[in-house]
Amino acid sequence: MTQTIRATYRVNAETMAILSAENGSYIYEREQEIFQCQERPLQIIRKSCLDGGASFAGRIDAVRHKTKLSKKLPIPINVSENWYAFPTAGLRDYDCYWIFYHHIDKIEATNRKCCNIYFHDQQWLPVKKSLYTLRTQMQRTGWVMSLFLTS
Repeated sequence: MTQTIRATYRVNAETMAILSAENGSYIYEREQEIFQCQERPLQIIRKSCLDGGASFAGRIDAVRHKTKLSKKLPIPINVSENWYAFPTAGLRDYDCYWIFYHHIDKIEATNRKCCNIYFHDQQWLPVKKSLYTLRTQMQRTGWVMSLFLTS
Protein backbone atom coordinates (compact mmCIF):
# COMPACT_ATOMS: atom_id res chain seq x y z
CA MET A 1 0.00 0.00 0.00
CA THR A 2 1.20 3.48 -0.74
CA GLN A 3 1.49 6.32 1.75
CA THR A 4 -0.90 8.68 -0.03
CA ILE A 5 -3.76 9.60 2.34
CA ARG A 6 -6.62 11.78 1.16
CA ALA A 7 -9.03 13.59 3.46
CA THR A 8 -12.07 12.93 1.26
CA TYR A 9 -12.99 10.87 -1.78
CA ARG A 10 -15.85 10.69 -4.27
CA VAL A 11 -16.69 7.72 -6.45
CA ASN A 12 -15.79 8.25 -10.10
CA ALA A 13 -15.54 6.22 -13.31
CA GLU A 14 -12.16 4.83 -12.18
CA THR A 15 -13.32 3.53 -8.76
CA MET A 16 -13.03 -0.27 -8.62
CA ALA A 17 -13.30 -1.02 -4.89
CA ILE A 18 -13.51 0.66 -1.49
CA LEU A 19 -12.24 -1.30 1.51
CA SER A 20 -12.33 -0.64 5.23
CA ALA A 21 -9.08 0.45 6.84
CA GLU A 22 -8.23 1.06 10.47
CA ASN A 23 -8.50 4.83 10.02
CA GLY A 24 -10.72 5.19 6.97
CA SER A 25 -10.66 3.39 3.63
CA TYR A 26 -8.41 1.90 1.01
CA ILE A 27 -9.36 2.87 -2.53
CA TYR A 28 -8.65 0.82 -5.64
CA GLU A 29 -8.81 2.85 -8.83
CA ARG A 30 -8.24 1.69 -12.39
CA GLU A 31 -4.56 1.73 -13.34
CA GLN A 32 -3.59 3.58 -10.14
CA GLU A 33 -1.75 2.79 -6.94
CA ILE A 34 -3.96 1.86 -4.01
CA PHE A 35 -4.39 4.82 -1.69
CA GLN A 36 -5.97 5.58 1.65
CA CYS A 37 -8.76 8.01 2.53
CA GLN A 38 -9.69 9.27 5.99
CA GLU A 39 -13.41 8.73 5.32
CA ARG A 40 -15.08 5.38 6.07
CA PRO A 41 -16.41 3.41 3.07
CA LEU A 42 -20.05 4.08 3.91
CA GLN A 43 -19.36 7.83 4.22
CA ILE A 44 -17.86 7.79 0.72
CA ILE A 45 -20.80 5.81 -0.68
CA ARG A 46 -23.37 8.11 0.98
CA LYS A 47 -21.76 11.32 -0.33
CA SER A 48 -21.28 9.84 -3.79
CA CYS A 49 -24.96 8.85 -3.94
CA LEU A 50 -25.88 12.46 -3.20
CA ASP A 51 -23.51 13.58 -5.97
CA GLY A 52 -25.38 11.13 -8.22
CA GLY A 53 -28.73 12.74 -7.50
CA ALA A 54 -30.28 10.88 -4.56
CA SER A 55 -29.58 10.02 -0.95
CA PHE A 56 -28.19 6.64 0.05
CA ALA A 57 -31.42 5.98 1.97
CA GLY A 58 -33.41 6.83 -1.16
CA ARG A 59 -31.31 4.44 -3.25
CA ILE A 60 -31.78 1.68 -0.64
CA ASP A 61 -35.55 2.27 -0.58
CA ALA A 62 -35.75 2.19 -4.38
CA VAL A 63 -33.76 -1.06 -4.64
CA ARG A 64 -35.85 -2.67 -1.88
CA HIS A 65 -39.05 -1.55 -3.59
CA LYS A 66 -38.04 -2.88 -7.00
CA THR A 67 -36.43 -6.16 -5.87
CA LYS A 68 -38.02 -7.02 -2.51
CA LEU A 69 -34.50 -7.82 -1.30
CA SER A 70 -33.50 -6.65 2.17
CA LYS A 71 -29.82 -7.42 2.79
CA LYS A 72 -26.51 -6.66 1.05
CA LEU A 73 -28.28 -4.54 -1.54
CA PRO A 74 -26.46 -3.40 -4.67
CA ILE A 75 -26.51 0.39 -4.87
CA PRO A 76 -26.93 2.55 -7.97
CA ILE A 77 -24.39 5.20 -6.98
CA ASN A 78 -25.03 7.23 -10.13
CA VAL A 79 -27.59 5.85 -12.58
CA SER A 80 -26.79 8.29 -15.41
CA GLU A 81 -23.09 7.33 -15.25
CA ASN A 82 -23.93 3.62 -14.82
CA TRP A 83 -21.97 3.31 -11.54
CA TYR A 84 -23.26 0.39 -9.50
CA ALA A 85 -21.58 -1.16 -6.48
CA PHE A 86 -22.32 -4.10 -4.23
CA PRO A 87 -21.28 -4.77 -0.65
CA THR A 88 -19.53 -8.02 0.22
CA ALA A 89 -21.03 -8.09 3.73
CA GLY A 90 -23.54 -6.28 5.91
CA LEU A 91 -23.14 -2.51 5.93
CA ARG A 92 -22.07 -2.44 9.59
CA ASP A 93 -19.42 -5.17 9.17
CA TYR A 94 -15.83 -3.99 9.30
CA ASP A 95 -14.91 -6.34 6.45
CA CYS A 96 -17.58 -4.95 4.11
CA TYR A 97 -15.92 -4.11 0.80
CA TRP A 98 -17.70 -2.12 -1.89
CA ILE A 99 -17.02 -3.59 -5.34
CA PHE A 100 -17.87 -1.71 -8.53
CA TYR A 101 -19.58 -4.00 -10.99
CA HIS A 102 -18.37 -2.61 -14.32
CA HIS A 103 -14.68 -3.09 -13.45
CA ILE A 104 -14.85 -6.82 -12.67
CA ASP A 105 -13.23 -9.16 -15.16
CA LYS A 106 -13.65 -12.42 -13.24
CA ILE A 107 -13.88 -13.96 -9.80
CA GLU A 108 -11.97 -17.11 -8.88
CA ALA A 109 -12.18 -19.17 -5.71
CA THR A 110 -8.91 -19.75 -3.87
CA ASN A 111 -10.66 -22.07 -1.40
CA ARG A 112 -14.23 -22.59 -0.11
CA LYS A 113 -14.33 -19.29 1.76
CA CYS A 114 -11.99 -17.00 -0.19
CA CYS A 115 -11.83 -15.58 -3.69
CA ASN A 116 -9.79 -13.26 -5.81
CA ILE A 117 -11.61 -10.57 -7.74
CA TYR A 118 -9.74 -9.72 -10.94
CA PHE A 119 -10.36 -6.33 -12.50
CA HIS A 120 -10.08 -5.40 -16.19
CA ASP A 121 -6.82 -3.50 -15.56
CA GLN A 122 -5.13 -6.68 -14.20
CA GLN A 123 -5.26 -5.61 -10.54
CA TRP A 124 -6.80 -8.12 -8.18
CA LEU A 125 -8.28 -8.12 -4.71
CA PRO A 126 -8.41 -11.05 -2.26
CA VAL A 127 -11.80 -11.28 -0.53
CA LYS A 128 -12.78 -13.53 2.37
CA LYS A 129 -16.12 -14.51 0.86
CA SER A 130 -17.24 -17.62 -0.98
CA LEU A 131 -17.56 -17.76 -4.75
CA TYR A 132 -21.29 -18.36 -4.26
CA THR A 133 -21.69 -15.15 -2.22
CA LEU A 134 -19.78 -13.01 -4.71
CA ARG A 135 -21.57 -14.50 -7.73
CA THR A 136 -24.91 -13.87 -6.02
CA GLN A 137 -23.93 -10.24 -5.44
CA MET A 138 -22.88 -9.92 -9.09
CA GLN A 139 -26.22 -11.36 -10.27
CA ARG A 140 -28.17 -9.07 -7.96
CA THR A 141 -26.24 -6.06 -9.25
CA GLY A 142 -26.93 -6.99 -12.87
CA TRP A 143 -30.61 -7.35 -12.02
CA VAL A 144 -30.71 -3.96 -10.28
CA MET A 145 -28.95 -2.37 -13.26
CA SER A 146 -31.58 -3.78 -15.63
CA LEU A 147 -34.41 -2.51 -13.40
CA PHE A 148 -33.01 1.01 -13.31
CA LEU A 149 -32.32 1.06 -17.06
CA THR A 150 -35.99 0.39 -17.79
CA SER A 151 -37.32 2.96 -15.28
